[in-house]
Amino acid sequence: MTRTTPFLLAACASLTLLGCSGGGGGSSSASSAAPATSNTSTAPTQSSTPAPTATAAPPASTTGSGGSGGVPGDFTRTYQQRDYRLIVPSSYATTQPMPLLLAFHGSGDTADNFANTLDAGGWFAAAEQAGVILVVPDTKSPFQSFPVWSGNPNNDIPEMQAELAEVVELLRQDVFTRYDVDTAHTHVLGFSDGGLFTAAVALAEPLFATHSIWGYGWGAAYVTPPSRAGPVSMVCGTSDRFFAGANASQAFLDQQGHEVDWQPIQGVGHTFLGLSQVSRPADALAWMLARPLPGGSVATPPAAPPTTPPAVTGSGGTGGQPGLNQLQATSQAAAGLPSITVGYDVYAPANYDPQVAYPVVFAANMGLTPWRALADQEGIVVVDFRDHDRNGGYNFNYDVLLMNALIGQVESTFNIDRKRRYYHGFSAGAHWGYVVVLANANSFAALGINAGSMGIAIQQGVWPGQVQRKIPVAIRHGNTDQVVPVAAGQQDRARLMNAGHTVAYEEFGGGHVIRAADAAAVWTFMQNHRAP
Repeated sequence: MTRTTPFLLAACASLTLLGCSGGGGGSSSASSAAPATSNTSTAPTQSSTPAPTATAAPPASTTGSGGSGGVPGDFTRTYQQRDYRLIVPSSYATTQPMPLLLAFHGSGDTADNFANTLDAGGWFAAAEQAGVILVVPDTKSPFQSFPVWSGNPNNDIPEMQAELAEVVELLRQDVFTRYDVDTAHTHVLGFSDGGLFTAAVALAEPLFATHSIWGYGWGAAYVTPPSRAGPVSMVCGTSDRFFAGANASQAFLDQQGHEVDWQPIQGVGHTFLGLSQVSRPADALAWMLARPLPGGSVATPPAAPPTTPPAVTGSGGTGGQPGLNQLQATSQAAAGLPSITVGYDVYAPANYDPQVAYPVVFAANMGLTPWRALADQEGIVVVDFRDHDRNGGYNFNYDVLLMNALIGQVESTFNIDRKRRYYHGFSAGAHWGYVVVLANANSFAALGINAGSMGIAIQQGVWPGQVQRKIPVAIRHGNTDQVVPVAAGQQDRARLMNAGHTVAYEEFGGGHVIRAADAAAVWTFMQNHRAP
């Protein structure tokens, strides 16, 4: 039976920016906070296999996996050449088996980044309170610049089944042996391509008590039929391109006898954080813990330890209005350069609420047009950042001073999430973006480049391997660009990847242009990344 939970639109939480030091919580993980995921998935080939009968699985162990030696903390581990994040609540003790949630990231993302996104969305705090171990694995996809769980772009189901088998082995051999895991309470969640992976192959894995599929839908069929009709939670924004498929999928699963928790989130697009702001992690975990494998018991959360209030990452700015805002910024005189005053435009989404912290995108040398519709759809404040003299060329000294002035004024006028400051540049705006963002990598969450070249950054002494942080970069380049040849984008991708940056690279059919489709693709990648 389907339980439908309707929600009204809630703006996404956001996080840091230029000239500001981000406040990240400490952990024993060696990873730095980074989001994009973006997550682009294609529908797998569907099967019209009849529904399975709800046959009972073997009784689950009520004594736990019996693992020993593990301790609480946030760890980055590797098993069989697969990296994964392991987050164990402080209440963990060998006297009581603890439930576990396995979380699959979207395409183009990494385990480390998705774990940071879970943290930003409140999942770490909810798991700490509920007493749930989190395991966030990396895919071993051969597509290093845009990793996917689906084996290859054609969604190779046997390859996906093989990868899931490796992940299950990781759980059994490297987690269950170290920690006493409640084997009646091993749950799985996937977002976007991770949701595809969950639907296509994890739905049929008898280890999992429940399956949560966020931001994905495949239609009215099974891909791999399960042996029992277990509980499934489906969460998808009504503005997500996968919504129609998700709606069809939940109806199909309900018809096959699954208990379906269907949550259409009004007005939210393809963003895990946006969904997490409405479908609260604490509620999602409570739903899972009330549904053990047959033979298991409903999990009882441990006594809640004292909690630290979440860090305030919003700027708290006031005075900004929905729609187009025309402002002026005055830079400070410095290094022999006079102060300059520049007019600029800021577009705030139609539903802008000053009580909510919003992500901001500095759109350089492209105007607001490519981003305006997306700003309304996804809840983004967009700044039209033009060079100081409006001649199309960015001067390092003048424009760094101007950028600092803009950031200060935008954050005092709008409530900006200081950990979700992004930059998207086109042509000269992209060249200069490499300079200012790489040189201030801790101040930005991610960088988008259209038709850019890193040459100016290197001339300024800014090298991708000598930066504060390996910032995620999305590069898009027209394959017939005669102004900045596509070879420049290819060379920059190699430079960044060799230096350890996460890079999403795509060539499209076209020349030296910037389009709404480019902004959408860049946002898909950048949206879930966070500044430290």
